[in-house]
Amino acid sequence: KNRKALEDFLVRHDIALIKVAFFKEQLHRSKEDESKKLLPRRQDIPHYHMMHGTQLRGMWSDSLNSGKALFAVSHAWLSVEHPDPSGLRLEALVEELGWLHASDDDLVFFDYCSLFQTDIFHADYREGEELAPDHEALRTGKQTMLYQTAMRYMDVLFSNSVAQVIVMPEIYDIRKVKKAKGKPITQNRTRYIERGWCGLEFSLASQHQCVASKARALYGKRTNNEDDLTVMVQVDYKEILVTVANVGSLNGNYKQRKEFAGAPYFEQLDGPNFMYRKEEERWFIGPELGADATGNVWAEIDSQEPEPPEAFWKVRVCPHPDCQLWAMRPGTQVA
Repeated sequence: KNRKALEDFLVRHDIALIKVAFFKEQLHRSKEDESKKLLPRRQDIPHYHMMHGTQLRGMWSDSLNSGKALFAVSHAWLSVEHPDPSGLRLEALVEELGWLHASDDDLVFFDYCSLFQTDIFHADYREGEELAPDHEALRTGKQTMLYQTAMRYMDVLFSNSVAQVIVMPEIYDIRKVKKAKGKPITQNRTRYIERGWCGLEFSLASQHQCVASKARALYGKRTNNEDDLTVMVQVDYKEILVTVANVGSLNGNYKQRKEFAGAPYFEQLDGPNFMYRKEEERWFIGPELGADATGNVWAEIDSQEPEPPEAFWKVRVCPHPDCQLWAMRPGTQVA
């Protein structure tokens, strides 16, 4: 019944499921031609890269049909105009699909590519100006109806036993991306978990145990100790968002790299710092990979966990260039 409901939803609203191979090819093309980094909207994707409509009938409900793996991507749009103007989300998605051993013919729901969209990058499109109803930049009347009804029943997709939900809550810094196809880009910095659709998708997928990736949003506590460093959101097993008051240069995303001393280490994407475990007993953040408590480190926490712990870290007593208060504060474990 659950599988039949999913198929009915996909067929009735003509939702396109995109083949994994398409995202791989798009990423490859973007490496050769930067203009290809923008994922195209649903209407501009060749039909041989997707399955939709009656093609999906019986895909998972027919006991004689093993079906293809289905991945539903829950992600935060990085700009108002386009979900991924920088191409960073595409790169991360292809990497995630690789970790999940997705085959080229497996299927992906990605809202911008799966639902009918308005082409705001069209040369004729101007915010606040009307175009002819049949203009190619706009959804047709039927496409608008399908889009609206699909959005109304989107919970069917993210609470279904068939779909494996890939949660991608990273908010990349795309300030360097000023324009896309000649149109200005407006960055959206709102956190994943604070967005209505993202919060709903994540809640449904978590409740129905549909989360396929190891991505998870964690709710770090704040204290009155302004210098406590907190791992506020662990965005997935490969990237962590760090926030610390008064030590701004430690803030940002730390990307998992290779192993160091028996545990993965993380490198700050927009800075010189590393997050790593030393001697299997303590995690550090600092500019020198491998420095211990007597060396050049800015923050630390006692932990033998194989990943950075979900807790408040202690800022070291040190003349850090951004420090206003240097006193060490006691760490407070997240409940």
